[in-house]
Order: sequence, then structure tokens, then C-alpha cells
Amino acid sequence: MDTNNMTLEQLQRLVRTRYQEACRDDVFYKLATVARELGENTNSRYGPKYLWSAGYITVYVDDYGNFMNVVADNKRVSSTHPCEQFIIPGEWLNTALAYYPEAQARKDKRTEQRENEERARLIEQLT
Repeated sequence: MDTNNMTLEQLQRLVRTRYQEACRDDVFYKLATVARELGENTNSRYGPKYLWSAGYITVYVDDYGNFMNVVADNKRVSSTHPCEQFIIPGEWLNTALAYYPEAQARKDKRTEQRENEERARLIEQLT
């Protein structure tokens, strides 16, 4: 796509459309799940923050500030920060999303363990 010949209005619409499509397809949820489950909790003083890297891709999730940034090949390719909100599709996205099934499985397992522990606690409390 040749963006050099697009008008300002066309460029703004393209950015908005791409972002809305990514929201609709749960792209940001999936990327954040990868960062939270497979990345490192940076133990920030100001709320939970996660950093996940694989090769040339880095995903940073700031749960305190409620935003995420993605860098691929030293270029920011996505941000959910309210002042920016954009995504530049590319091979980086397929690469990062390939980790999502593993991340979701870890999340599901942790949820199941927590529910089983709560269930056991309640049974003990009631008997």
C-alpha cells in the first residue's frame, strides 16, 4: 500500500480502521496475554507491568497505565495508549500471535488451579 500518495484524511482513516479491526479480532488481548503469561513481571513500583521478547519482537504491557506497546525490528509497530492507538500489521504479528495458544493454556491452567483451591477451601469451611 502506497501511503505516500494518501491524503491526511485517508491516512487517519487507515490508522483508525486498522486499530478497530485489531480490537475486533482481539489482537491486543492476545498480545497482552502472551506478555503476561510468557513474559516477565517487571515488579514495578507503580502497578503490574510485563515485558515479553522473542527474537526481534518486544511486547510491553502496563496494567497500571492500561496500555501496551509493541516494538519489532527496533520500530514501534503498535500502541494502545489513548494518545496513539495504532497498529502496523506485518509478519511480526503472526510471529507474536503464534505464542498465544501456549499463553492461553497457561492462563487457563492457573485459573483452574485457583478455582480448585477456592472450591476446596469452601468445602472445608462448610463441613
